Amino acid sequence: IRRPPRSTLFPYTTLFRSRHAGLHQNQKYTRPLIIIVTKFDVWRQLLDCESLPCPWKELANGDLCALDLPVIESISNRVREMLWKFSPEMVSAAESFSERVFYVPVSATGCSPTFDETTKINKGFCPRDIHPEWAEIPLLVSLARWGGGMIPYVRANNPSSTQPSS
Repeated sequence: IRRPPRSTLFPYTTLFRSRHAGLHQNQKYTRPLIIIVTKFDVWRQLLDCESLPCPWKELANGDLCALDLPVIESISNRVREMLWKFSPEMVSAAESFSERVFYVPVSATGCSPTFDETTKINKGFCPRDIHPEWAEIPLLVSLARWGGGMIPYVRANNPSSTQPSS
């Protein structure tokens, strides 16, 4: 069975979601869309980024940390620029579908599987080498921004804010 390229699947998915939500043809989806870009450990050099920054910011009292949305949005913008170079149709489809799009790089393992050159066998992952990167960020961003205050966060325009805003 031959599978169609992912770039053609996404527009069909958004069309289905738009119809299900009862949106008109030119109406944008008002909820955010989070595009999870996997395998960051393989393509990190495309962002010129050795590792992703810490997504947490210590608050003034020092007893609590909050999700640092400006840091996450900055990385999202860099990922968007990179995706635009390789798949502008994907970025266009996402941004024509939703009013707010986050592009989040993640790595479930932080490394590639090991390969034995002599036996030509893929040995898999060594547990001590597994270091996920930002795998939790899509869920945390959702809970922080739209979870009714479940996760405190800071915004660029108000660094002391820990309350959700619309």
